[in-house]
Amino acid sequence: MAERAYDYSSYERRRTAAAPVVAAPEKAAPRLTVKKGLKKRRVLMFRAAVLLTVTMTFAGMFLYNNMLLTEIGDQISTSNENYKMLQSENVRLNNELESDISVKNLQDDASSLLGLGKVRRSQIEYIRVDSSDVVTVANPAGFNLFDKIRSLVSAVSEYFSHA
Repeated sequence: MAERAYDYSSYERRRTAAAPVVAAPEKAAPRLTVKKGLKKRRVLMFRAAVLLTVTMTFAGMFLYNNMLLTEIGDQISTSNENYKMLQSENVRLNNELESDISVKNLQDDASSLLGLGKVRRSQIEYIRVDSSDVVTVANPAGFNLFDKIRSLVSAVSEYFSHA
């Protein structure tokens, strides 16, 4: 019974006598070789790729930074030129303003346009006042409530118009 458990003859193909058995040409068994250091080589290639990537990234960042610094430097120099031009324009306008407002120009304009001149001695008249400085109102009784309200409104409107 033990033999029957291991009898594989029923599963084998039966050879017929008519067909001769031709042996298949033997293939040479593939030659297996062990490549030493393959894993180490891959790790080195990976490290080299990472190092190259990091180096190229830093080089790109360095070039970009230099480009930005150059652009900002150009903007600063342009702004400084504009500032110097505006300062010279300010000096020119201040000089023009001073020349227009000078005393000599005012005197010339007053004499030519308005016909004014320097005061002569004959135009000066001195008066003598013997009484003290006193102000008297000409018509104090004519100042009624309506006039007070009107003067108050005009004073308030004058105050807000100057503010």
